[in-house]
Amino acid sequence: MSAATALRGNVLVSRVTPTVKMELGELAATFREERGYDAPYWELVDLTREALATVRPSLAPALTTEGA
Repeated sequence: MSAATALRGNVLVSRVTPTVKMELGELAATFREERGYDAPYWELVDLTREALATVRPSLAPALTTEGA
């Protein structure tokens, strides 16, 4: 693994994952409040896609590959 690849992996773990996880948690809580039960797997997949679409613009600096 190159140093650039390792650094990108580190950025994913330290910046991207927590941001997406927080957004997904909020979406899942909203789902639970609206429907009265936890989202099943297939709904979580859709919610995760929605969370990624929501936070992607704010993650752009962390996802650039400049210098790689």
